[in-house]
Parts: sequence; C-alpha cells; structure tokens
Amino acid sequence: DDLGLPGGKIEQGEMPISAACREAVEELGATICNPILVKVAKVNDISVFIYRADVIGEVPDHVNAEGAMVRWVAPQEICSGTFGKFNKKYIMPLVL
Repeated sequence: DDLGLPGGKIEQGEMPISAACREAVEELGATICNPILVKVAKVNDISVFIYRADVIGEVPDHVNAEGAMVRWVAPQEICSGTFGKFNKKYIMPLVL
C-alpha cells in the first residue's frame, strides 16, 4: 500500500487552518474540530502545516472523490510507500 495523509495546497486568501478543515472534507469525507497546529516544516522551500484534530463522527473505509482508498491505519504503517520518508521524519515523532 502507498499510504499518505490528507493534505493539499492552501488556496489564495485561505488561512492554513481553513485549508486543513477543507482538505479533511475533500480527501476523507470527514468534518474535523479542534484543529491544533503542531508543526510547520519546510520541505523543498514549501511550508507544510501539520495539524492534529478530532474527527466528528465515523469515517468508514471508502474510496474518495480523488479515487484514493481512505482507511484508518496504525501509525507505524504510514512509514511505507511514497510518503514514508516524509511521514517518518515529520509525522511519527508527533504520534508516538
């Protein structure tokens, strides 16, 4: 499996926290609350805003509008695939 986390670009005039909420809906079909900025990382001159948030309700396994499979995984699983190196460096220290 090639595992990644929800994310995307901030639209013009949009605040990072609003982008995080929008991307959760677009990519997960989930509404989030209580988003907390936990890290801003610089990756290839791009600022990456990493938020932790609560999900309202349940998000069942499904294929999203972008054609990607959405499912819950153990934190250790996100260290494989295309995003594995990024997740291991920036995400794992935040969840373990």
